[in-house]
Amino acid sequence: MQPLQGVVVSLDRDQQYGFIRAADENDYYFGPDNLNDIAFDQLKVGTPVHFIAEMANEGRQAKRICKDARRLLEPGG
Repeated sequence: MQPLQGVVVSLDRDQQYGFIRAADENDYYFGPDNLNDIAFDQLKVGTPVHFIAEMANEGRQAKRICKDARRLLEPGG
């Protein structure tokens, strides 16, 4: 699957989840366990990120979220 680029558009710090809007204009859910090279508390609305998109029963989800796209290309990244 091809990595996507997007921007964090919302964060719920109490419930520990957020949404990323990708260039395709879709929003992707994520939680702290989906972050690779950045901690949840370091994210802000507007933070640019790269990620792998997956479709789950609950809808679109962002996996393996990174600030540095090269991390997605690393084995096991």
